[in-house]
Amino acid sequence: GHDNAIRAFMKIADTYPKALLFIAGGGRHEDLEYLKQIVGQYPATLQGRVIFSGEQVANITEVYSATDLVLSLTKVGEAFGLVPYEAALMDCPFIAPDKGAVKEFITTGVNGILVETEDVDAIAKAMRYIMDNPQEVARMNALARKTVSDKLTPTVMIRNLENVYNNILE
Repeated sequence: GHDNAIRAFMKIADTYPKALLFIAGGGRHEDLEYLKQIVGQYPATLQGRVIFSGEQVANITEVYSATDLVLSLTKVGEAFGLVPYEAALMDCPFIAPDKGAVKEFITTGVNGILVETEDVDAIAKAMRYIMDNPQEVARMNALARKTVSDKLTPTVMIRNLENVYNNILE
């Protein structure tokens, strides 16, 4: 979903002139070139505001600490993508897919924001909401952190796994 993250960022970039989009992580060279082509479709003044790490980031907590918003926009839906949970634990607002396991923990407007990751306008709207409503976002962040902390502790996860095995054995 990096392509749609770029497209959504470009829709809001003029409204937030100090905002940058940092795309952390590695991947295939062809994918990076494709993303750079998308950025190249926009005015040069906006192009300079999209930064690619080009490789895995050694200390991702530094990225979370430095950001105002995390976009986790996988188009396929992950069984258990870590990015929204990491962001919640780092008290960082996030926008995540409205599919996959994240829906079991996050409810839009309550403790996070979920979007259809193919809907660039919805992503841009969610980005604007987060940037323009810091008090509401802080409330959602606190609830997201509590939800993740309460439901995803090692003890809770072991108990859930134990229940699955006991149900199988029965």
